[in-house]
Amino acid sequence: MLGVPDAYELPPLPGSGYLKVDTTVFERFKAGFVSGPARRWADAPVTAPAACKPFRLLGPARAVPAGPEAARDVGGPVPVTAPGGPSMLDVVVGRLAEEGAAAHQVWLPPLPAALPLDVAAGRSLRLAGEAFGRLRVPLGLVDLPAQQRQEPLVVDLAGATGHLAVLGAPQTGKSMLLRTLVTATALTHTPGEVAFHCVDLGGGALATLAELPQVGTVCGRLDPDRLRRTVHEVADLLDERERLFADRRIDSAETMRQLWRSGAQPDLPYADVFLVVDNYLAVKQDYEDLADVLTDIAHRGLAYGVHLVLTAPRWHDLRPALQTSIGGRIELRLGDPLDSIIDRRLAGNIRADQPGRCLTGDRLLAQVALPRADGRDTVAELQDALVDLGREATASWPGPGVAPVRLLPTQVTWSELERAGLAGVRGIPVGLGERDLRPIGLDLLGDDTHVLAVGDQGSGKTSFLRAVVRGCVDRHADDELVFAVVDPRRSLLGVVPDGHLGAYAPTAQAAAGLARSLAEELGRRLPGEGLTPAELRARSWWSGPEVVVLVDDLELLGGDGGSPLAPLLPYLPLARDLGLHVVAARHSGGVGRALFEPFLQRLRELGATGLVLRGDRQEGQLWPGVYPSLLPPGRGQLARRGRRPTLVQVAYLPADT
Repeated sequence: MLGVPDAYELPPLPGSGYLKVDTTVFERFKAGFVSGPARRWADAPVTAPAACKPFRLLGPARAVPAGPEAARDVGGPVPVTAPGGPSMLDVVVGRLAEEGAAAHQVWLPPLPAALPLDVAAGRSLRLAGEAFGRLRVPLGLVDLPAQQRQEPLVVDLAGATGHLAVLGAPQTGKSMLLRTLVTATALTHTPGEVAFHCVDLGGGALATLAELPQVGTVCGRLDPDRLRRTVHEVADLLDERERLFADRRIDSAETMRQLWRSGAQPDLPYADVFLVVDNYLAVKQDYEDLADVLTDIAHRGLAYGVHLVLTAPRWHDLRPALQTSIGGRIELRLGDPLDSIIDRRLAGNIRADQPGRCLTGDRLLAQVALPRADGRDTVAELQDALVDLGREATASWPGPGVAPVRLLPTQVTWSELERAGLAGVRGIPVGLGERDLRPIGLDLLGDDTHVLAVGDQGSGKTSFLRAVVRGCVDRHADDELVFAVVDPRRSLLGVVPDGHLGAYAPTAQAAAGLARSLAEELGRRLPGEGLTPAELRARSWWSGPEVVVLVDDLELLGGDGGSPLAPLLPYLPLARDLGLHVVAARHSGGVGRALFEPFLQRLRELGATGLVLRGDRQEGQLWPGVYPSLLPPGRGQLARRGRRPTLVQVAYLPADT
């Protein structure tokens, strides 16, 4: 090592050596002996050459006592290594440990296997909310090896990462991360600053979040009505915000937040709204129509303060149209590291026995904290801790919490519909709309000239026709509107008052005769030559009541000879000008094929309004975006041209009313 044989000439004494300073400069030295027993300083005076300063042990010389108490007296918790007392090395290390700052630790300890949220945040969570800023939420602890430090893992939900996808194999902590996210946001933001609605299609882990005042609704697979309503509620809220931003000339979500904090936007009960979906793959498989709604929320939501947070096993389980709109990604352990879209090599470093260990979008390893603020780092009694935390937060908040999603009642009587207020309803009221739980109407004399109701047996088709009759009779006199009733099953007998009943056909033959007679009357109502534009607009060239052709059980009228209502086909395009309106109900069985029959096909081509009640989804798409589904009796999707389908609960009128 030295390049010269000098060390060979050294005497066989411990501590003798040479120090090579340069290629030709060698210093012989004698190493100090510190491994022997420590002696009294007075017995071992330190001497040094004049050129060296004597080494002093961080303080005045003290006598080293003998016996087992020596370690404590000479410099802190030093282990006793010899029967007679500590060694000199023990004394030196013990005294040095008491003085000065610790040396910088180049390699930090590994991330913990578990840690509570309050420890990850580094301080009280309420103070952490101010430290992290608006919509910057602590989730855990992230390792920064290049900077030789570990700091809280913070997600910024106010910017491009406002939509968040949590990816991971089963039992890797996806649902736990969602609970941590909601809990941390709730503890750092007030109800109103944030509002959460949760769709839990995982293992039911999100149920305990319902205790937090910032959480409005938590629904799962066993409550499909509430699940659908929750997703559509957020979608409707997004539509309302889009209109509000245009009316008030709000240019961004950040401007909206500033206006909300100043109280200048009373129309906005909440600033930022989050839709949390645990197990997006189940939505895509079981609720295909809702998957389309989630994609639309992701496309438009961030500009209006509406956020989407979801979990999935892999990034490729998300629809490509949805992937382009989600900027925030966190990967837990994946089933195959090759599925990682962040870093396949780093993804392979996460072991199966590390739940909560994740990879951030910045290619850093992090540990997600447990959603508890009691300092405990165990999942034992976590459910009780979350419930207690939510109740404590509710008790400490003086105002109201986030309102849960409202559901349509399973049955609405006509008297209940009247109590809800019919004054502002356009047209004739028929039931309650899901969007605002207010009465909804059909404008038969306007945009809803023709209406077709489709549903299974007992789905509420006939009750819908009774509601149409009741609404028309209440709002139009018998000289303004009459009914031509086609009723093969005679379920509408006595429903139409005599003054409003123009004709009644209980058979297909009678229906054919009724259609021919009505066609003759409509032929007389056709406009002649020489009419002025004012007369055409006012429809003053004919007189008489509006005619509503009311058809129940339309499927019973078909046959090899065609529909008995075929004589009305030439007049359907001119129906509004001639005072003709068709309101028909048909069984949903085979309706996908029946829609191509001439009469129904013509109604659809003319933009007929559709009411799709309970039915089999295999019948296909009956109106744009509308499929039959399993719904309670009287519940259906009202589809109008140019509008988003609306879920309605049709008013129930018994047969004897």
